[in-house]
Amino acid sequence: MVRVRIKVEVQGAGNTKAWWARYPGLSETGEGSDRRVVTDGEPSWLPRIKDGEAWIDLQPGTVIRAGATHSGGYRIAHVSSPPLIVEGGREWTAVSRDGTRHVKVTVVGARVATFEDLNASATTEPGPLSTISDDILIQELERRGYVVIRAVAETGAQ
Repeated sequence: MVRVRIKVEVQGAGNTKAWWARYPGLSETGEGSDRRVVTDGEPSWLPRIKDGEAWIDLQPGTVIRAGATHSGGYRIAHVSSPPLIVEGGREWTAVSRDGTRHVKVTVVGARVATFEDLNASATTEPGPLSTISDDILIQELERRGYVVIRAVAETGAQ
């Protein structure tokens, strides 16, 4: 078991709402350079954060997320963590500022989830359209009503 601790620090007048939750797993979303690791499933809320601090003992490898909002008037400072993996000796910190409202969230005992945690390759694979020849793709687009304009680059220096 790893003791995971969350600490929320705020500056400025206003209301603070903080949360953290455990999730059943991880998944990936997006394509190409937009690929990212996200939480999967419904959250299981962890102990309430009182006086800016809370802790719980969790199994290594557990997926969690945390966040906090400090608001007052039109100023809102908001922090929301990416998926975190429980691991002893690690720490994640984020800070948000909006004018006079400041919020800092520190999670001790967790690190940011990576593609290795998914047992997935972080390399980008070619999209499905890259395997189709240009002529076939143009024909299909024209069949669907799109106007296709081809530009050809001239080779050689002038």
